[in-house]
Amino acid sequence: MTDTLRVWVRKAEADFKAAKKILAEFEPDSADIVCFHCQQTIEKLLKALAVQCEIAPPKIHDLVQLSNLLHGKYEDLELEERELRTLYRLSSFRYPGDFALKSDAELAFSLCQKYRERLLAHIKWD
Repeated sequence: MTDTLRVWVRKAEADFKAAKKILAEFEPDSADIVCFHCQQTIEKLLKALAVQCEIAPPKIHDLVQLSNLLHGKYEDLELEERELRTLYRLSSFRYPGDFALKSDAELAFSLCQKYRERLLAHIKWD
């Protein structure tokens, strides 16, 4: 595993741990940040896999666009566009205007857990 790959994974895991802790200690104003950390976890893991494939990850946040970078590289990865779009949409609560609900945070965390497991399974740990 390259140092760059290791850093992407480490940062993704930090986001995952933060989301898990904040959700466990839930307060109404924390739903937004749970959604954000969940999206960031998957974004960083997708970028890690891009690095593993020797693809320079672009500075974008769209999970579908990032997953498209991996098209044909991991046939058994099973990334569902609809769910990735949902996770990306839920992260938009970090901006003023709308607020996430606990149910949004729970959905984001559920999707995050699902895709985190799938993505980590494809990381070559050497």
